[in-house]
Amino acid sequence: MSKRLVMFDMDGVLFDTMPRHARAWKLAFDEVGHHEPESAYYIHEGRNGKGTIQTVLGEDADWEPVYRRKSEFFASLPEGGLIPGAKKVVEMVHGAGIPAIVVTGSGQARNFDRIAAEYPGLFRTEWMVTGKDVTKGKPDPEPYLTGLRKAGVAPQDAVVVENAPMGVESGHAAGCLVVAVNTGPLPDQCLLDAGADYLFPSMDALAEHLEEILR
Repeated sequence: MSKRLVMFDMDGVLFDTMPRHARAWKLAFDEVGHHEPESAYYIHEGRNGKGTIQTVLGEDADWEPVYRRKSEFFASLPEGGLIPGAKKVVEMVHGAGIPAIVVTGSGQARNFDRIAAEYPGLFRTEWMVTGKDVTKGKPDPEPYLTGLRKAGVAPQDAVVVENAPMGVESGHAAGCLVVAVNTGPLPDQCLLDAGADYLFPSMDALAEHLEEILR
């Protein structure tokens, strides 16, 4: 194996939480008079909360109250399970002796506790990157560049696993090999246009080709 680091997005890659996020965003935006269907919020997947709100409502929007309500709605909704095949992929990376970290736009501590519970000992938590660790969220390369810096790994030696165009664009701009897994409702072409080097329909499909990707 030649790769030295694998960086995983969280929502939609490790956990099936995007329907919950989309519902919470719709409820929060509805309260401030912005009405769109839940499906419209998938295109913002990967942005941090502030970035999502200011993209939807404008750069001058008072984002903190909206994000607070979104977080409250999110906490009240049913918790999604693990993405099928995700644990298998992470275990394969771990078994190959390659460090794995999470790079997410989320800043909610309860999600990080869940990673420790559902993926015990599989991630290097000291290198984790959250929405609170960066100034610019995805699609800017800063989140993945931050992960590379923490791990001390060059971009060409790292793999990014993403499921959203914003995250794919971020990983591609950081100079990493980007694997897209389409676990949501967006067309495959959205992920390819964002710069994905590989595209799979599921984490189980990725597992079948993981060894060749990590070479």
